[in-house]
Amino acid sequence: SLVKKSFSALMDASDERLLERISEILKEHRKDLWIDIHQLRAWRAGEIIHIDLHLILPRNMTLEAAHAEAKELEALLVERFE
Repeated sequence: SLVKKSFSALMDASDERLLERISEILKEHRKDLWIDIHQLRAWRAGEIIHIDLHLILPRNMTLEAAHAEAKELEALLVERFE
């Protein structure tokens, strides 16, 4: 309904199409190194898209390597949604 759409926009509700798009990007670029991605959330706040997820990596990775992997994934998503 129009009221629901308006209210969702005001409340910055999660966008199912946005989640599907992000999921497809993650599937396309999935690495064997990624053990799991879960708790994916995404929402719009005005013109800004917020994406939150948990990326599980091997426990024997150094902190620096894990951070680099997370930053690479972040850069991919930023590139796709700018």
